[in-house]
Amino acid sequence: MKCPGCGIEIQNPGKFCGSCGAKLTQKLCPNGHVMNETDEVCPHCATQRQQKVKTVAPENKGKTLFEINTIAPVSQQKDEIREFKIDKGPSQTTSEVRKTKVVKTESPVATNVLSGWLVSFDRKTEGEDFRIFSSENIIGASPACNIVIDHDTISSRHAAISYREGNFHLRDLGSTNGTFLNGVRLDREIMLSDGDNITFGTFNTLFVRIKRK
Repeated sequence: MKCPGCGIEIQNPGKFCGSCGAKLTQKLCPNGHVMNETDEVCPHCATQRQQKVKTVAPENKGKTLFEINTIAPVSQQKDEIREFKIDKGPSQTTSEVRKTKVVKTESPVATNVLSGWLVSFDRKTEGEDFRIFSSENIIGASPACNIVIDHDTISSRHAAISYREGNFHLRDLGSTNGTFLNGVRLDREIMLSDGDNITFGTFNTLFVRIKRK
């Protein structure tokens, strides 16, 4: 500002001019800062940074910053695009490249379903049964087996009944006393039918399959 008495330019104005002693009329902003006469905006207030208020989108409420910044919404997730090179044949000198969208799907969860029984009357007059599931059923005297039969002629891992493609298959696991299907000793894997007689060593059982509609 300029001194009204001597007219010199004053860089840091006070109440009086340092040259002639004239009283200076100070221009103040609403916050009390001293301004130059030519200033339209207070230079002190203009340099103060206002606090920024972050707004959160409605779909991000309740989420952590990690979830907001790293997990894209389902609508923004893109399927993988893969390129496949296709030869057109021996008469063609060029190959065609096609792009195919690979859609990710969840793998079905395998279930272990009760599908039959082995029924025996050798040890109990009222009978006893052992459950067969739609998976690998290891039969033997060891507690680690799926079907545990504690019998003198049954090996620790005697035989296996496996479920594949809708059918049950029986095989011997190198037992000492053998596995018999309808009186014939097994030397290979064979498919079972409902009502088959299976003998592990000398322990007789009847294979009963659950019939589902």
